[in-house]
Amino acid sequence: MLRSLPLRIDYPCDCSSPALCAQGSFLATCGKNRVVNVFNRQGEEHAEIALDGSGKCTGLEWDKDGEMLAVMQEKSPVIKLWDANQNSESSLDTGVKEELTLLCWSAAGPQLAIGTAKGEVSPMTYISCEFAQQL
Repeated sequence: MLRSLPLRIDYPCDCSSPALCAQGSFLATCGKNRVVNVFNRQGEEHAEIALDGSGKCTGLEWDKDGEMLAVMQEKSPVIKLWDANQNSESSLDTGVKEELTLLCWSAAGPQLAIGTAKGEVSPMTYISCEFAQQL
């Protein structure tokens, strides 16, 4: 059963789409101001995550448990991460030269796949606040 959130976004959304975490605890959006806003079930703002650089947000993705939000940004090899349990931010430099176009968490574990406009896909595993690139 879907229920509506008492939420109104007063600025145009720059990201491809808002991201609702699997458990329905949080909704993440990003506007033209390049700030990711995370709202709770009551529609109250829970966190603000300022993006680095000048590129717009091109992807928001929650992990399977709804604990980690990954944010992809135009013209940047860096993925911004927000930990819902710790209410903390970190950054993952993917080292990819091409523009990132895909961001997808695994449904089975702590793996994050990133893809480029040239079709390259790199799986990465999240292990206690670090990512290990898989070959």
